[in-house]
Amino acid sequence: MVNSSLDQATQDKEALKAWESARRAKQIDHLKAMFLTLDEDGSGELTMDEINNAPEETQQQLKEIVATDDLRELFDMLDYDGGGTIGVEEFCDGILKATTRSTGILELGRPESQRTWVRWGEMDG
Repeated sequence: MVNSSLDQATQDKEALKAWESARRAKQIDHLKAMFLTLDEDGSGELTMDEINNAPEETQQQLKEIVATDDLRELFDMLDYDGGGTIGVEEFCDGILKATTRSTGILELGRPESQRTWVRWGEMDG
């Protein structure tokens, strides 16, 4: 009986790992698509001007994902090397590190008592 329980726990851990890996891949795909929308000139790098010139809907979605109204602060955080541009990997990794939780849920910028939770797959309808 103990061995059966241990086997089940191992299987559960493996299933959770596979689910986490699939969830992360989906999140990265979503962020890459957002990056391409923001990258006006197709250079493979974002500038603050490109973020400022992005469609309002895209800007709003980005603000909600990272729970901030200050896109300049977000840009500065993502541009950790201070080069004035953000590559696709910097963008995706930075946003994932800033927003993901172990449950796979992102928190939108609201006071603790009014927080709204959204799963990545539900973000774009």
